[in-house]
Amino acid sequence: MELRKARASLAAGTEMPTSRRQSLRRAVAFVSECRQLSDYMPAQTLACLLVIARKPGITMQELAKKVRLKQSSCSRNVAVLSRWEQFGKPGLDLVESIDDPRERRRKIIYLTANGEQRVQSIVRKLDPTFELPKARLASA
Repeated sequence: MELRKARASLAAGTEMPTSRRQSLRRAVAFVSECRQLSDYMPAQTLACLLVIARKPGITMQELAKKVRLKQSSCSRNVAVLSRWEQFGKPGLDLVESIDDPRERRRKIIYLTANGEQRVQSIVRKLDPTFELPKARLASA
């Protein structure tokens, strides 16, 4: 119904409401900022990055559940986001995974200082007031 109204108003020559134009402008800016990370970054990799930002110290298993991927796919996405991908290929250096001190077989994942800055920049395209917690930025 909403789509029909929008199409009808456009066809009648009326302008799109300013708030919708601003929302679309922010969405385009968000996509452009994401492409600054990598021209070929899949949406699932971006989803992993944003979930890690939302929950620092997340385990690979938890991440897989949150983004609805198999754990092996999550591992590949985290590798792309890490300093080094497989076979010595440079990664994006946005996250780091470390052995969990309580369970050595488990990896926990955090944003790097670079990752924190980039996530903040990306999300600010949608919400200009977005701030990661100061304690996390100061510790980097």
